[in-house]
Amino acid sequence: MRLNNVRLDALSKTIQRIKADPQARRKSTFLNARWSFLGSPQFKATIDNGENKFELEADEAIEKGGEGKAPDPLSIFLFGVVSSFASTLVLTATLQGVVLNRLEIHARIQTNELKTFGLSDEPIVESLEIKVSSDFDQLKELVEVAKKRCATIFSITNGVSVEVKVE
Repeated sequence: MRLNNVRLDALSKTIQRIKADPQARRKSTFLNARWSFLGSPQFKATIDNGENKFELEADEAIEKGGEGKAPDPLSIFLFGVVSSFASTLVLTATLQGVVLNRLEIHARIQTNELKTFGLSDEPIVESLEIKVSSDFDQLKELVEVAKKRCATIFSITNGVSVEVKVE
């Protein structure tokens, strides 16, 4: 059975599993990638979430030296943030038994390219705006809960450290 296109049986099993097993609450996702020195797209990766593997590609826009034959990394970042938030929002609604018939999200990221090209120390990302609309009357309350539960929103707003190692 599904609610809001969420499999309730799988959701129930996951909740029971993470309640019963403290180790099950942690999940790792892995990415293995390679830069292409010939042709386009410039970047190819395999993502392994423990259940499935997916191939993704990125290519910078022409003005940044690419061919623009795949989404650029910043667009993929924006997609990841918004899709993660949408998934969390729908999951939150589903857990509360809320039926959604419509959910639309529009997002915009504003960047300053000066630092990217080594021309300034100004912040690269100036703003990230997400607008949500739905048929649900208490959408604002649902959005506030989802903002607190979303992994990507948490990572951005809490400045999760990123460790880059040279091998």
